[in-house]
Amino acid sequence: MQSLNLIFRTCYIWFTFTRPKTLIASIMPIVSAVPIAAGYNPDYSLLRGSYFLGIALLLQIACNFNNDYYDFRRGSDRSDRIGPKRVLQLNLVKPIQVKYAIFSSFGLALILMVYLAVVTHYAVLIVGVISVAVAYWYTGGNYPLAYHGWGEVAAFVFFGPVIVYAAVFIMAGTFIPIFFPTTMIAISYGFFAYMLIAINNLRDVTADKTSRKQTLTVRYGRVFTVYSIYASLVWIAIMTALLGYYEKNNVILYGIPVLTVIGGFFYLGNIGRYAPARLNNVLGRVGVLMTAYTGILTITLFMA
Repeated sequence: MQSLNLIFRTCYIWFTFTRPKTLIASIMPIVSAVPIAAGYNPDYSLLRGSYFLGIALLLQIACNFNNDYYDFRRGSDRSDRIGPKRVLQLNLVKPIQVKYAIFSSFGLALILMVYLAVVTHYAVLIVGVISVAVAYWYTGGNYPLAYHGWGEVAAFVFFGPVIVYAAVFIMAGTFIPIFFPTTMIAISYGFFAYMLIAINNLRDVTADKTSRKQTLTVRYGRVFTVYSIYASLVWIAIMTALLGYYEKNNVILYGIPVLTVIGGFFYLGNIGRYAPARLNNVLGRVGVLMTAYTGILTITLFMA
């Protein structure tokens, strides 16, 4: 019985270590890519899409592990941390185990990339290798992106345009135009990803200053970050409205996801007045908003 409890406890520790609540940043863009792929090719492949989802999750999990590992090594995970406690900080796993987990996740992702490159196009592997490099250098290496103000940019690009275009291409099996409607959706998810990172950095701004982590919040201040979060919602609404304009016969239908985003202003509340600890709840609310938007948008795209 004790050994069974130990197994469950170990599994739970590693599960929480993946930061499961953050994984919607990989899942939701791929879900929205399904109806787009179906529009380009009625014989689109959900199986290839599921492989790509596996790649995206493995890369994000590897990046999360990598963040914890290098933040721990640099002393960025302090005892007064406001965000969720990390397993290395609590001494629940050993650093060498985390290194094995990082390279195992990257390795499995690369194996799936090779397979998808074989059945689709070698460009998949090129984009995949670049994604692995960015995931590693987000907090690893000699020039960690998150420590030099590039974390928000990387999140926008790779959880927006890169993941959406890659998902549509892999499922549809054909190169697609870089403009409507894919671009509007890709940009929208880029802004959602930015919001998640920005709120996280707003919460941790004091600790980041101490550890010399030059996030955009550290560089430009809390006011800049708060306004940029609300501006992101505005841009998501605009992109979705433009998508409705593109589908001229379904303008009213696209008003539903637009109203969902506008409702986000009230749902998130006055972020600028929240204490840092309360921003953990705001992160959860962004996840809920992103999920609701994805569900409504996906249904809308299938109906359009």
